Amino acid sequence: MLIAVSYVVWMYAYPMAYSKPDQVLPYRILASSKNFNELTSVLGSLREQGPALDLGAKSSNAKTLWVLARIPADTVERTRVLHIANRSVQKGDAVILDEFGQALLYAHFNNEQEPVNAARALPGYAITLPELPLPLPAGHRRFSGEHDLTAVLRLELSIAGPALSLNLWDETRFIEAQRQIEAQGTLLGSILALLGLTAFVAGQLMHIRVVRLLAFWLGSRAVFLMVRGGYIQFWLGSSASSVVGMGLEQMAQMAFPCACAALMWGLMESRLQGHRFGTWLHGMYIASGFALAVSGLLPPDIFQTLLYLVGAAIVVTVVGMVVVNLSRRISVMSVWYLCTPLLDGMAAANTLFFLLGITQSPLPWLDLQSTTLLAVMNASTAVIGYLAAERSRQLRSQEAAMTALGRYQATYRAVPIGLLSFDR
Repeated sequence: MLIAVSYVVWMYAYPMAYSKPDQVLPYRILASSKNFNELTSVLGSLREQGPALDLGAKSSNAKTLWVLARIPADTVERTRVLHIANRSVQKGDAVILDEFGQALLYAHFNNEQEPVNAARALPGYAITLPELPLPLPAGHRRFSGEHDLTAVLRLELSIAGPALSLNLWDETRFIEAQRQIEAQGTLLGSILALLGLTAFVAGQLMHIRVVRLLAFWLGSRAVFLMVRGGYIQFWLGSSASSVVGMGLEQMAQMAFPCACAALMWGLMESRLQGHRFGTWLHGMYIASGFALAVSGLLPPDIFQTLLYLVGAAIVVTVVGMVVVNLSRRISVMSVWYLCTPLLDGMAAANTLFFLLGITQSPLPWLDLQSTTLLAVMNASTAVIGYLAAERSRQLRSQEAAMTALGRYQATYRAVPIGLLSFDR
C-alpha cells in the first residue's frame, strides 16, 4: 500500500505542481504540402487563418502542416525554450522571426537524423529561442524576450490529425521537467517489466497459462507506453527510425491489444465455454495474434489503420463481455474480471474517439498511462482470484473423489466381492 501511495504521488502530484509550462501558445494552422523555401507565400495564408487554436485542438486531417505562433515578449532576461509537444512529428523545419520579420534562427529536425538548432524532447522537439544580435548604442543591451517573436513551422506528421501543443518554457525549468518525465517513464516501465518478469517466472514454475498471459500483458503494456510516450524515439534517436526500428515499434504497439485479448480469453475461457461470445473472444485472440505477427512488415499508414481496427474490436469485445457477464449471476470475482478490460477499454475508446475526430479533446486523466497502476492492480487481483477459484475447484474435486473412494471401501468391507476378468 505504501508503494502504491508513493507511486501515485510521484506520478501525479509532483508533476501537477512542478511541470507546467510557462505558457501554452495559441497557433494558426494551414494544411499545405509546399516546401519550406516557399515560406513567404505561405506566411500570408497562415496569417489569414483564424481563430488561433489552443492546446489539444484537433490539427487537421493532413499530414503536412504549417503552423504560425506568436511568442510574447518577456519581462525578464532569460533563455526560453519552445517545445513542440507532439510525438508524431516525423520531420520538420522552423524559423524564428523578429518583430521586423527578419530570420533569427532556422531549425531542422528529422527522426532519421540528428536535429539542427533543435533537440529531441519528451515528446517531440525543442528549440532554444535565440538572442537578438542587433547593433545597439554603447551601454544598451537587448535580449530575446524584449519584443514579440514569431515562430513558423512546417511539420510532417506520421499520423494525420493528432493534437499539437506549443509550450513556452524557461530553459532551466524545461530541463528539470524533461528529467522528471524521463524518470517517470523509466519508473513506470521498470515496475511493469519487473512485475511481468515475476509473473513469467511464477507461470513457468507453476505451469499455469493465465499467469504467463498476465506476464505477457504486463510486458507488452510497458513497451507500449514507452513507445506511445516517445521514450524509445528519445533514447534511441535516429536508430528508432530505421526499417528494423520502425518494424519493432509497430509490433510493440500491436502487442498490447493482442495481450489484452489473450488475458481476457485466459480469464473467461472456462466461464464462457459453450457460449457464442466465448467463440468470438477466442476468435479475437487468434485475430489479434495474427495482426501482431504481420504488423512489423506493414507500411505505417496500413499499420495505423490496422491498429485502429484492432483497438476498436477490443473495445467492442469489452462491451460484449460486460453485457454477457451482467446477464449471468454476478459474483465478486466477476467484477474483478471486468474491471481491467473495462478500464482499458474506456481509455482506448477515449484516445480512439479523439484520433478519429469524434471528440474535440481527450480526457487527460483517462488514458492508458494514467490508468496503468489501477489496471495492473485489478489484473493482478483478477488472476489471483482466478487461481484461488481454480484451487478451490481442484480441492472440491479431490474431496469428491475421496468421498467416492470411501464409499467403495465401505461397500467392499460389507460385501467383499471382487470382479475378475480372464482374457483368452
